[in-house]
Amino acid sequence: MILESVFGAITGLLGSAVTSYFNWKQQKLKNDHDIQMKELDIKLVTVEADKKMEISRVETEGKIELSELDAYKMAQEESNKSSFDSSYMKYLMESKYFQWLGALIAGAFGFVEWLKGMARPAITYYLLGVSTYLTILCYKLLQTFSVSGAITLPEAYDIFQLCIRSLIYLTISCVSFWFCDRRVAKFLYRLNDSNKKD
Repeated sequence: MILESVFGAITGLLGSAVTSYFNWKQQKLKNDHDIQMKELDIKLVTVEADKKMEISRVETEGKIELSELDAYKMAQEESNKSSFDSSYMKYLMESKYFQWLGALIAGAFGFVEWLKGMARPAITYYLLGVSTYLTILCYKLLQTFSVSGAITLPEAYDIFQLCIRSLIYLTISCVSFWFCDRRVAKFLYRLNDSNKKD
């Protein structure tokens, strides 16, 4: 059981480490971009002292880069928009004949959000329930079949140990991944929000 606990924790931590690596890589790219923008600002001030023509050239380059960045931001915002426009919902809810459809769609969206929020707690409680149930079931099996002689005591014990080890591994892997992933997400939130603590 100790081996499953260790492997479960390692699996959860490994999953969290992979997530953390990609988050770190994303933050590194953002920081590199910020550093490049600051370096351009420093170059702009240095060149300003030399020539006015050079200033206009650097300003033009900076404006081009900023416009490209704005175009990129706009493209990102457009890609993150929902394909279902809220004006459709307004039309459906104000319509005499399609209010039921608007209510159905709004209910479906609410249900999907609720499911999304309940995924981790539901899986956690499910694992807890299943692990408890299987432990009790294996224990009853061990008692029943070892008394009747259908299986030998070592065979029953092996089945019992296999179930317990599998469940311990699965539960520890999931829980350790979730807790580590949550800590990384909070860290990145604080990092992106000027180190504000929640």
